[in-house]
Amino acid sequence: DAIVMSGVDINSSQALAINVPAVSLRSTYSLNGEPFPVSQYERAFFSLRNPESDDTVELGWCYDQYHSTMVVSGVYDVVYAYTQGAAIPQNQDAVVMSDVDISSRRGLPIDVPAVTVTSSYNLNGESFPVSIYDKAFFSLRNPDSGDTVELGDSNDQSHSTLVIPGVYDVVYAHVQGFVPQNRGAVVMSDVDISSSQALAVDVPAV
Repeated sequence: DAIVMSGVDINSSQALAINVPAVSLRSTYSLNGEPFPVSQYERAFFSLRNPESDDTVELGWCYDQYHSTMVVSGVYDVVYAYTQGAAIPQNQDAVVMSDVDISSRRGLPIDVPAVTVTSSYNLNGESFPVSIYDKAFFSLRNPDSGDTVELGDSNDQSHSTLVIPGVYDVVYAHVQGFVPQNRGAVVMSDVDISSSQALAVDVPAV
């Protein structure tokens, strides 16, 4: 829902001429400076989102070489949303460019930075029970935007995930069995993920 006129005072019968300012925008997508994998099994979607009105514009899939879209002029964030695959970042709702002024520009090159997070999970300093009947799930969550990244479950010895750099909380969620019953506990906060790294998660429990 784009606002194309604001503060229109209608207090009598009148003609209302509406002129929609628009540009034809050509967006291109890359991952760490290289093309995204061209595969239907590696999928993420790009969109524009107005940070004030929440108006959105769909752009295209990451495996597109380019995508052309008519857009109402304005200032937008560029949003990346993961769908599937292991060779691309798994962020669900990441802002990868902020406050982009789309009023006269015709090209929008979008480069998504990504690092590898290798996570491992302990319970009170010991390994979690390796059992299909005892299970919990771990994820990253950006405390400001709410963007999330699924990591893995407690049965994994370790798990590697591509992540867009940022500051995240680590969230624990019980699935089943005799492990802590919390369904949304922050077990690590303000973790700065700016480069590829190991992430050792130890869940304290009583």
